[in-house]
Amino acid sequence: IRSSPSWVQDVQLVYYDYISDYKSEPGLGWYKDVEKLAEKIPAEHRGKVALCLEGYYDYLGRYNYNHEKRRLDESWDSYDVKARKVPMSLGEVHRRIKFAKDRGFRVIWYFADGMSSDTTSPYYLKDKVIKDENGKYLRRGFWQWRPDLIAKRPPNDNPELWQDENITNHLLDPGNPEVVDWFLGYMEALLKEYGRELDGFTWDETFEIETNVISTTGPERTYSDRAYMHLVSRLSQLVQEWHKVNPDLV
Repeated sequence: IRSSPSWVQDVQLVYYDYISDYKSEPGLGWYKDVEKLAEKIPAEHRGKVALCLEGYYDYLGRYNYNHEKRRLDESWDSYDVKARKVPMSLGEVHRRIKFAKDRGFRVIWYFADGMSSDTTSPYYLKDKVIKDENGKYLRRGFWQWRPDLIAKRPPNDNPELWQDENITNHLLDPGNPEVVDWFLGYMEALLKEYGRELDGFTWDETFEIETNVISTTGPERTYSDRAYMHLVSRLSQLVQEWHKVNPDLV
């Protein structure tokens, strides 16, 4: 893995948009916030600002990646911070990227929320998540994003209830070849669509798989932390292949 482009060392400010609203208009916060930042920050300094455009981290529900076809849908339903439906499309995402890039800002994509998989999603695969040496599912604090997924945080964060797959998120097993293939396909699809425009990708909450985690889900025991590092490496190399058309991509 090569060193990152030098621009990342110059970043002074990072902004995250969560399909935010504006004066009760779902999903329009991006445009208003970018306009306000451009008003406050001189043009010569805007390259030091990284704006994180909300991605759709598909395994927390189904958004716009079709793994069977290994490509992104033309349109889909997103949701704002108040869980209100926001129609989204490839064209709209391109507009959002261009809106910020035209004003001199760096734009990065929220690639995924760790390895989280919502247990109430129809795409939840029980045999593809980490089960530890004691036979318990590796889970994470629940972040409910889609209103059509109904898992809830256990009362008082009761540790026993966290093991109930009906009420929480589980973590996908990065040692499972099918999980690896899904993430590689997802990254390839994003690169084909947005790789010429974006400045980079950020993967949130990768700390959820800690060191020395062993998964017993598959036929052989695997070190999940090492498998995760290999997956991050492979995804990084996919991004680096795009340097021939976008040398700033990270």
